[in-house]
Amino acid sequence: MTFFTLISLSIIVSPKAFADYEKITGISHEFFDVETALRQKNTSSRSVVEGYLEFSLKFSNMRPRFNPNIVSEEFSCIGQPRAQWDTYYTLHHNIDLTSSDYVGNSSGPSRSGRWIRILITVKLSQNGTPLFNSSNPNFEIAFDEKNTRAEISQEMRLREKFTLDGQQLIGKSFEFPVYGGEEFVVEQDTYATQYFTCGTGISGGHKLGKRIEQSTSLIVEKKSQEITAQVPTQTDFANKAERISFSSSSKLPVMAIEKTPNTCIVDRDMVYLRSIGVCIIEFSQAGNASFLPAQTVLREMRVVATSTPSPSPKVSSKLPSIKCVKGKSTLMVIGKNPKCPTGYKKK
Repeated sequence: MTFFTLISLSIIVSPKAFADYEKITGISHEFFDVETALRQKNTSSRSVVEGYLEFSLKFSNMRPRFNPNIVSEEFSCIGQPRAQWDTYYTLHHNIDLTSSDYVGNSSGPSRSGRWIRILITVKLSQNGTPLFNSSNPNFEIAFDEKNTRAEISQEMRLREKFTLDGQQLIGKSFEFPVYGGEEFVVEQDTYATQYFTCGTGISGGHKLGKRIEQSTSLIVEKKSQEITAQVPTQTDFANKAERISFSSSSKLPVMAIEKTPNTCIVDRDMVYLRSIGVCIIEFSQAGNASFLPAQTVLREMRVVATSTPSPSPKVSSKLPSIKCVKGKSTLMVIGKNPKCPTGYKKK
């Protein structure tokens, strides 16, 4: 689920790139404290989501201060019976994230055009213990996200995402997907409230302590990328063409273009040879909303003349020769020391 992770985003005071880091921050209210922890997770293997921000959240030092005068003076409940459970306290922690490309309340396919709202309400008994297993039908957590591929609205009970430890509520770790290049305005506010119901049906609430509001920005920096290119260092002009391969770590398409058109021409993954010389090819990737431009890569390929086989050694014909006869037969004998065979005589 995403709602708690978003709360922690508000603690970011400067842009963060996709690198390993950890940040822990506390927000202190007169009636409770909130501690958030933010950790970066590397998920570059995912095809769409560039990374995750992992968060945990803790409410502690919850200290309600019941003020009966609020009820008596402002709502005329003097002398009216009031059930024990009808007086309770709540701690509120709300946050809004609005991306820079969000448009009104419209919905659409924009990946980063998001408006996200999370409302968390923690109910307390009069001694400050969270009503963790309260049977109250109201949900303690509300989450809304609009202007995305699918609008989301969820409600959950506090006990589904927190564990209770004495008078502390400790949130489990949550992950929130983010994308390179996303920018958010993050606004949050924290306050406490005392609620009551009089015996005659009069009910109301009163804010306790000063409401704390904060606003900051969150920029998810673009990721870097690299180009890999495989090009032969030398080729024979007689080959007419060579196949090359290239790609980017971002999986975005790479552009390959010849820098020496008199020597070679590049068409997709083929290099067509035009003359002998040096073929220089440039590879580039311009980046997008999530990735920075890649560093340009240059590769050289030497185009050489067609090689010819070495001639076979010639056998010299200037060796001594003699004629040998036998009756009417004549035989020519060639050699270093030619001799007539048996039965023949040298003529």
